[in-house]
Amino acid sequence: MKRTEFFRKIASFFIIFCSFFTLNAQSGTKLMIEEDDDFLLQASPIYEGVAEFEEKLNLIRKNENREPMGLVLCGGSARAFAHIGALKAMEENKIIPDFIIANSMGAIIGMFYAYGFSPDKILEVVSNINLTQYFEPVLPIHGGILSVRKFRAFVNDLLGKSQTDLSECPIPILVVTEDLYSKRQIWHSSGDFAKIMTAAFGIPAIMEPTNYHLNDDEKTKVKLLDSGAIDIASLSVAEYFSKNIIISTAFYDSVLNYNNIIVILNRLMAIGKERQAAIDIKSYKPVIIRNDVEHFSFMAFDKSDELSKIGYESTLKVIDEIKKCPHSFKNYSERRNQTNEFANNAISHALKNETILQDETYFGLKNWPVFPVIDYPDYNLFNSIGISAFSFLDSSKIFLSGGIFFPIKNKFSVNANFTFKPSSVFEFSLLTLYSFKYKNFQPSDFYTASNIKFRPSTFPYEFKSFFLTSEYSANYDLKPQEMLFKLGANAEFKNDKKFYVSIKPYYFLSGSEIKNLSSGVGVNLQTMINASCFSKKEQNFTVGLSENFSTRYAFFNFEKSSPKTLIYSSDFYRTTKPSDYNNFVLSNDTELYFANLNPSLTFAELIIVQQWKIGGFFDELYNKQIYLCAGGFFRGKFSLIGLYDFVLEAGCGWNITKQNFFGYFEMKNRI
Repeated sequence: MKRTEFFRKIASFFIIFCSFFTLNAQSGTKLMIEEDDDFLLQASPIYEGVAEFEEKLNLIRKNENREPMGLVLCGGSARAFAHIGALKAMEENKIIPDFIIANSMGAIIGMFYAYGFSPDKILEVVSNINLTQYFEPVLPIHGGILSVRKFRAFVNDLLGKSQTDLSECPIPILVVTEDLYSKRQIWHSSGDFAKIMTAAFGIPAIMEPTNYHLNDDEKTKVKLLDSGAIDIASLSVAEYFSKNIIISTAFYDSVLNYNNIIVILNRLMAIGKERQAAIDIKSYKPVIIRNDVEHFSFMAFDKSDELSKIGYESTLKVIDEIKKCPHSFKNYSERRNQTNEFANNAISHALKNETILQDETYFGLKNWPVFPVIDYPDYNLFNSIGISAFSFLDSSKIFLSGGIFFPIKNKFSVNANFTFKPSSVFEFSLLTLYSFKYKNFQPSDFYTASNIKFRPSTFPYEFKSFFLTSEYSANYDLKPQEMLFKLGANAEFKNDKKFYVSIKPYYFLSGSEIKNLSSGVGVNLQTMINASCFSKKEQNFTVGLSENFSTRYAFFNFEKSSPKTLIYSSDFYRTTKPSDYNNFVLSNDTELYFANLNPSLTFAELIIVQQWKIGGFFDELYNKQIYLCAGGFFRGKFSLIGLYDFVLEAGCGWNITKQNFFGYFEMKNRI
């Protein structure tokens, strides 16, 4: 019995002894992370110019014996236009922030304001310039489907010089971005102004990330995107520098279709970034300007005036609370005079389609539908619709591209395009295609065209250019089939929601042989007018009328060289194309329609409908005999996330001349 008790005690001791070493072994293998481990470093931002930024704020504390007033401008894409009105309301009440913290779209408004642009001038820029012309759809070889290179060039043009440092802003501003390489936030208060701006609102997967080198000793390479995808407010950043904070919001709260996967992904991102903002607002308790724009789509970039007005009114509701915050008012009138001149010049450049120098050469790939009326509006012998896949090189003044074109025919083409535009005064472009048959890959035909545009700098922006185009169509052995030369001018007068007038007179030579060219004159006239043009009030619904008139007259016997060319309108596909032509040809397309100028319809939080028209058409063509057709159409102006516009049309009708039914679908160059 004693022996049994002895062995029991020995066994217990052994178990306790083993357990002791087992626990020590487990504690010894506990995962330890060093403070400088890359994983933990994600929580620490990288600073660029922050020391100088803090010095400016400390001077305010020292000289004025108060906490600097900080203004946080939230992201929210187009809804951030409300910040323009908020800044205007604050200024009218003699309040200018001592510093600004911003990310995403809030950074665009904040950076322009900090640089010295007045709220009114910022609104004038975004209202008068079609920003969609600076965003180009590309294949995502650089990480996004929209290239922002042209927008960055526009920003530099707006600032009046090729490169500007963020630290030059009279009002200190700190912009927050995210680095894909280190997974850390970057706090910028110095560095390349234009690159930081494009990075700040770089929507992930939509816009290309910005390649950037920090202004440190190592010139650290980073790849930047919008930090608003993680934290829409950056309120904790502002709190780091001051306790005297105002925040202007641009949140989103609308009824959505939660059966759509894109909507679900967008909503999930919104939950994360807005929840962080809610936590920070509850924690830091800033003065809140709750802009009443939460029902607007983030794609509503065409509603800058309306959004700014709402921001102004929302700010006035809390202006007494803002006035209680310690602040001062600085006079920036001299700076405003300078920036007003910059803005006026940039608006003029944009309206005249002047060349804006890019800061670097860009290589890209595109796969895009080709419609002659959009892609080659100056050429008449090129009339094929199809898909083009090509690579291109863009260095502002020179554009080179090469690829393959697949028309809706039994052939494909190898093509090359060259454009030289040294300034807004002169532009030269050259297009060449060599076609092959699908069936046996045998050569089919050859086409080349060139276009020279000349626009005197003293002319108003409504005058587009003088032009000289030459087109040459041939067999595969380069034996000429048809030639066309045009010399003319082009002018446009427009307001997309009210009226449009375009006139293009020209002189032409046409034929299959140089010695037998026929000469003549012609004119294309396009007009559109909405009933809303006669109303002083903004209208969503209207009726309208458009006329697309084209005519030409050949001085000599036009049948002598039997040319196939006919100068016709973009809607000529709705009538019968004749097999031969008379000296005098006239076509006219009449449309009567009902339009919604402000539908604000969205699809999957990706596409927004900006306008639509539905109506009827009646087309006439006179060429030895009269050709007639009539029918109905639907035309819509759509936008990809509000930053790339395109117009689609579908219709059907009855060809009165041939007594048959037809339908069509195509892209258009205007609504």
